[in-house]
Amino acid sequence: MISQLSGVLPGTLANLVGDDSSLLIQVLMAEDCQVDAKIIEDELKCSGFKPRIERIETEAEMRDALIRKPWDIIIADYSLPSFDALKAIKLLKDSGLDIPLIVVSGTVGEDLAVKAMQAGARDYVLKDRLVRLNPAIKRELADHKLRQREAQNKQELNTLQQAKDLIVSTLAHDLRNPIATSINLLEQLKAGSFGRTEPEQVELIQELIQTRRYEGHLVDNILSVFSNQILNFQGRFELTNLNHLICEQVVPIFQYIAESKSIALELKLEKSLPEVRINPFGIKRVLNNLLYNAFQYTSSKGIITIESQFVESEVILIIRDTGIGIEDQYLKALFYQCEPTNRRFHAGAGIGLYLSKKIMDIHHGRIWVQTELGKGSQFFLALPPFQEDTKQ
Repeated sequence: MISQLSGVLPGTLANLVGDDSSLLIQVLMAEDCQVDAKIIEDELKCSGFKPRIERIETEAEMRDALIRKPWDIIIADYSLPSFDALKAIKLLKDSGLDIPLIVVSGTVGEDLAVKAMQAGARDYVLKDRLVRLNPAIKRELADHKLRQREAQNKQELNTLQQAKDLIVSTLAHDLRNPIATSINLLEQLKAGSFGRTEPEQVELIQELIQTRRYEGHLVDNILSVFSNQILNFQGRFELTNLNHLICEQVVPIFQYIAESKSIALELKLEKSLPEVRINPFGIKRVLNNLLYNAFQYTSSKGIITIESQFVESEVILIIRDTGIGIEDQYLKALFYQCEPTNRRFHAGAGIGLYLSKKIMDIHHGRIWVQTELGKGSQFFLALPPFQEDTKQ
């Protein structure tokens, strides 16, 4: 692939501003007739261009010209004795350069013109209608300049993305490791590895462990938003019994929280629940997000229920709490922003709901809420059951 020096723009692309009547353009012309080449040059000059033209007639000459210098525009006759526009288009594509190519010919019928456009020509102009040439060139030069600007913006965004990823990776290490280390030490302290611990101390240590785990959960949510990890689940999609996932991987995390806050954690799981094809890590994160929110805003003696149902060809999970509820004015944007919406939600909760919606979208599922101020909320998750002929 032929590369063009970054930041080096040919004549017109460097000074194409407004309606400048004196535009310098570098033109590579594939044309075997000197008379026709002079007519095209005169037409360009009549429109205010200052063309610097190099005429070539063979594939070897074009290949050398593309390597030797940058060009604003390529004008190619459809048919030359040993070369043609289609070969020129292919050579240009193979070079990897983004240079507009316009076919200018006296022999192009409609079928051949369509063929040239399909191959990659930006336009075609008949030699007896050269009045169309200059507007076509101006349009293509403007489009080319826009493409270059977009490419530059994309490159700058990629650079920023790489810098952001590096920062997030560093933060992930610097934030997660201390949390994991402190949890490990607290677990050892609770187990008596550093000496006998009294029941009151064990209860306090367990409270600290749950607090650190919750901090780790918030850190994971925040880092997922900024690193796009939400699209890169840990592991693949697999057939899963959601009742088993809830009982074995979700409830144990929240059982102590329920006991310590004197909140009843109830399960209402449908026994004949069909399996679903999910990423267990992703769905567990959704359930954790909803349950952490429920426990955060449900008072002592309240009730939090995890329910599963199979309704109208959908597997439904419900997280129901008797907390403070959500104001109606915040419901519309509840899953579409990473900000707390009202007094129920702190920053971590807002991010958690945003991530939960993204995860459910990836699973081709749904998430919604029913709520009443002062009485609590119900968050619903709907997933399609697994079918042999269904690709998820």
